[in-house]
Amino acid sequence: MDIDVLVVGAGPTGMMLANELRLAGASTMLVDKLPQRSQLSKAGGVQSRTQEALDQRGLLEPLLALGMHQDSTAHFAGIPLPLTRGRHRLPWRSVPQVVIERVLAQHLAAHGITVRWEHALVRLTQDESEVTATFADGSSVRSRYLAAADGAHSTVRSLLGAEFPGRPGTVTVVAADVRLSSDEELTTHAWSENGHWAQVFPLGTDPQGRPLSRLALGGPGRSLDREVPVTEEEIRDGLRTVYGSRVQLLELCYARRITNAARQVAQYRHGRVFLAGDAAHIHLPIGAQGMNTGMQDALNLGWKLGAAVRGWAPEQLLDTYHTERHPVAAAVLRNVQAQSLLMDWEGTREPDLLAAKELFADMTRLRDVQYRLSAYGLWSPVAYGRTSPAVRPLRSLARWP
Repeated sequence: MDIDVLVVGAGPTGMMLANELRLAGASTMLVDKLPQRSQLSKAGGVQSRTQEALDQRGLLEPLLALGMHQDSTAHFAGIPLPLTRGRHRLPWRSVPQVVIERVLAQHLAAHGITVRWEHALVRLTQDESEVTATFADGSSVRSRYLAAADGAHSTVRSLLGAEFPGRPGTVTVVAADVRLSSDEELTTHAWSENGHWAQVFPLGTDPQGRPLSRLALGGPGRSLDREVPVTEEEIRDGLRTVYGSRVQLLELCYARRITNAARQVAQYRHGRVFLAGDAAHIHLPIGAQGMNTGMQDALNLGWKLGAAVRGWAPEQLLDTYHTERHPVAAAVLRNVQAQSLLMDWEGTREPDLLAAKELFADMTRLRDVQYRLSAYGLWSPVAYGRTSPAVRPLRSLARWP
């Protein structure tokens, strides 16, 4: 056997999983089809439960030491939930995904795990004892298990022929990393009377120390094919429509179109192959729930694979990854779909929808409602016992149990 576990995909989910496997004493190889790490942030926030896990593993302090984060107020469908601020020991923080990946990569490298780039998977076979992965360059790796964290367009999922039921995208919106100039503090969500809308989230600073923001734009006539390039003029027009002349685009760093597709694989386990993160579930990006759910998938799966490799796992332990994590992602999808509806992503301004949102917003003034809605963003893993390797604040679990 070449390796205990092959992890395909070196994003936050894959790197978090590689670290969990390292802690559990399993030999790990981390591969990715890209030529190098992307400098683009697909997500921009770390939830309370994810921060707790990072803190337990000694990773939160170096992440926050970079200073590229900002505490944020929770929201649901663009409706602020200010009464939840300060309720958790570790508040929701706006941190660019690229920063999270940088910290995880440095941590793994310090422990001898580096990403093998340009490893595009083309074939996958398995039997009762091993998995064989073959790459585009003709090389192959034999491992006891394989974990797929290779994103929404997962090659592993495709090679498995795994069922991926759900809904295809019906609308696209623009997501861009930008530098903005404004004479006022921008609210997170803003709408125009004719149904156009904008969202602005802080993304820390660029390498020159200048503030960056994640901007999303949508509304009537703005849903274009995903492959149509996003132009600076399209961004400027969207800003003018919502903010008038109060907000100006200084620099467009990156832009793409995202959809409201919502899908989840029917099974997270396929023999000796496991699916995690966006390879297992996709939805409209709201509040970095996809990245956080994926990292928490890794927290659940990592120690279980380590236990199986080291021979002390009960027979059904690996099956509990699906039974515990599938319902969590299903709840996230329902949460995101409800928010998408209330936010009126297409800018329809349907009277019935506006009435429902107005009534919903009135209800959110109640403290208990705010607390309940904010809890939808936590999605903690199963509450294992205090001595479980999933929650023990140890730097190494190689001697567990």
